[in-house]
Amino acid sequence: MISDLTSYSLTDFIPFSQEVLVSLFRRYNESLWPSQLLILFIFLFFLLTKTHHKKIFLVPLALSWAFIGYIFHLKFLENILWAGNLTGWLFFMEALVLSCLIFMNSLKRHKPISIFMRFGMALLWASILFPLSYLQPISSKQILLLGWDPTATSLATLGVLLSSYKRVYIFIGSFIPIIWLGLVVVLNFHFVNS
Repeated sequence: MISDLTSYSLTDFIPFSQEVLVSLFRRYNESLWPSQLLILFIFLFFLLTKTHHKKIFLVPLALSWAFIGYIFHLKFLENILWAGNLTGWLFFMEALVLSCLIFMNSLKRHKPISIFMRFGMALLWASILFPLSYLQPISSKQILLLGWDPTATSLATLGVLLSSYKRVYIFIGSFIPIIWLGLVVVLNFHFVNS
């Protein structure tokens, strides 16, 4: 019985190629273009607003997690991945967790800037600049932006949590984004080695 389990490889659990995934992202973007630009401008507005209420940035993040969970995972990814339904519900759970953090006393008190805060801000800016990291030329309708792309949104969530929240809330709010980023690393490893 156990020897049967060792006969499986990573390719047995990923039933699509990199070309199919790129095509899925292209269809996802083109079906709702140009609304992702509006979402990016909303995030930039919240990021550049000099407000003392950092919780306000969780509002568009929570909405993005719910949007991505429904539109991307349940409408698009579920067509090619057996776990698309599960990841969609995980994204809904993250939207709920972030919504709860909005109403809780979860912010750090004003303290000197720590390494967590610096790393969090770096992750936040990386999530905005993420689309520029593609080495191949792509059209504007294929760019995956913060609030639209699950990976960039996961990075932004970790960035906001690390830069503004108490450690226990960082742990609670970062569990699902870390799972998603881990899946992305596994997918990239699979595509590079196949």
